[in-house]
Amino acid sequence: MTDSGVEALTDDELKALAHPLRVRMLEALADDGPATASQLAERFGESSGATSYHLRQLARHGFIEEDPQRAGGRQRWWRILRRGWSIPSFDFRRRESTRAHASVLLHELSRGRLERLTTWFESFDSWEEHWAKASLDSEARLKLTREELEELSERLTKILMEYAELDGDREEPPPKAALVDIQLYAFPIRLTDEQDAGD
Repeated sequence: MTDSGVEALTDDELKALAHPLRVRMLEALADDGPATASQLAERFGESSGATSYHLRQLARHGFIEEDPQRAGGRQRWWRILRRGWSIPSFDFRRRESTRAHASVLLHELSRGRLERLTTWFESFDSWEEHWAKASLDSEARLKLTREELEELSERLTKILMEYAELDGDREEPPPKAALVDIQLYAFPIRLTDEQDAGD
């Protein structure tokens, strides 16, 4: 994974995120705003005791925090604190101590991406035409060297980070905005000759 300028997960943070329910709750807080353990329990079909425990673990590792605007009430409201992070997945999967946790996290992130993409395909015709036209559904299979793939990945990531910063600097979403899911994939399928994959 290229350096996106976003802080990479530590081993401890990876282990804290390597749980399907924690990933789903984190996504819910990022997408839908602050929530209580009870609200998340109802949404995901869990007990409030379970969601409360997992929320505390996410807070302990700096991913979420109690919402100060809703402090003092009967229920604790949680909000996202750390929106972006990168996963040095090659390093995590190479090491025995982090391999299993990396697999769980990457699998759960992929599940969420596929779920959102499937929802888009199924609901495409319910959106107004200008939103549908603004969307992107594109694929290319190119013969690239490792250096060219690295350059492409860095350029795509840079553009994505520019828009992430634009969104992060806003107090409130602009009028008529939508929550937009951006999924970029670029990876080798097979080598075009007998060269070593490490070359």
